[in-house]
Amino acid sequence: SNTTGRSLTVNAGKGTGTGHSGDIVFQVTKSDGTSGSGTSTANTLITMTGATKTTVFNRDALFDGTAKCQFRDTGLYIHSSGDGILDIISDTTVQITGATKLVSGALNFGPDQNAAIEIVDTATNVIGKTMTLRGGNPAAGTHSDIAGGTLILEGGQGKGTGNGGDIEFKVAKAA
Repeated sequence: SNTTGRSLTVNAGKGTGTGHSGDIVFQVTKSDGTSGSGTSTANTLITMTGATKTTVFNRDALFDGTAKCQFRDTGLYIHSSGDGILDIISDTTVQITGATKLVSGALNFGPDQNAAIEIVDTATNVIGKTMTLRGGNPAAGTHSDIAGGTLILEGGQGKGTGNGGDIEFKVAKAA
């Protein structure tokens, strides 16, 4: 026979006045029926804190297949569309912030649009920022006479009788 499964609802205690609600903690139980010391997080899987409205995963979270980790709505998510591929999807902008952004490997742009790497305009009365493109330097060490990396600027290859793409150097005129 077919039987519908039941739902599991877990509620923390509700605070009173200005008190926050209680936390929900999922822990792994040891074979002796205990969960370990009260202050240890070694056996804690997930902690949902009512006061700060945060969920902390103390173990890895594995998303099978093409399952998504969504943010705010269905247009903003991270998922894997195939083995070895991590997709970051945004319906408007992907912003990566930090003093240094390290890309290990090629940075490829999709074929369906023009692309640009540029520095955003600075605030009023602030000098524009410098952008540097350069080949890699050899790491410091005891070896000498090691060449630096080559910087290659290359236009796109033409097809048939079409010319290859140009490389243009422009200097902006003062406004």
